[in-house]
Amino acid sequence: MLSKLVYVLWFVAPALQCAIAGRMWVRRLYRDYPLFFSYVLVHLVSFPLILYLFHFGGKDLYRYTFVSFESLDAVLKFAVICELFSQVFYPYQGIRSLGSMVLRWGGVALLLVALVAAARGIGSDSDRFLAGLFVIARSVEIVQAGLILLLFAASASLGLQWKQEAFAIASGFGLIACVNLAAYTLRVQFGGASTDLLSLIANAGYDCAVLLWLAALWARTTVHKFDRRIPSWDIESWNRALSNMLRQ
Repeated sequence: MLSKLVYVLWFVAPALQCAIAGRMWVRRLYRDYPLFFSYVLVHLVSFPLILYLFHFGGKDLYRYTFVSFESLDAVLKFAVICELFSQVFYPYQGIRSLGSMVLRWGGVALLLVALVAAARGIGSDSDRFLAGLFVIARSVEIVQAGLILLLFAASASLGLQWKQEAFAIASGFGLIACVNLAAYTLRVQFGGASTDLLSLIANAGYDCAVLLWLAALWARTTVHKFDRRIPSWDIESWNRALSNMLRQ
């Protein structure tokens, strides 16, 4: 029963992503979010290939193809997060430069945390390939969730405005990272016995994120605004001071 539900959820995501790609093309949003648009297209291309190899390909070919697309997926997620940082801080050149530095060092710190988690995550899976894969995947999700949290924390502190599409993309990636982090952690702990249930949870979380992206692309509201904790003149002053500092 669970495996059938997983299949249903697995097919829902590409259908929604087709609608997302079409909506972004109509609204020319691929110009504002080219990396996110590429992320959606890669998923649309990978789905039929992975599905075909799962049923008709050899075990090794399926595994290597799956790992290749998962690696590409991780790289694109990091690229989209960087794209969101650039979008949110675009009006403030000085703060954007500081944000880039914080992003780099925050990423390094989170990577160290992920490496420690990977080193300690031995797991109980009898298949060592899968055990290693899920440990690495969990480490990647730690870094991604941390970067999304860092972006939201910085935006909330400064009271910045977000375009609705950017806010939805960030929220969706945050949801995916949190759900996958929980699923991968349980998978590492309990092994293959929990595969169907955790696959159902992970796919449901991903479908919810995709549905959130699609809803944001069709909604009328265009701006999401965090409650401003720092007056606008302070932000402008900080931006000018940082810009002057970087010019020296």
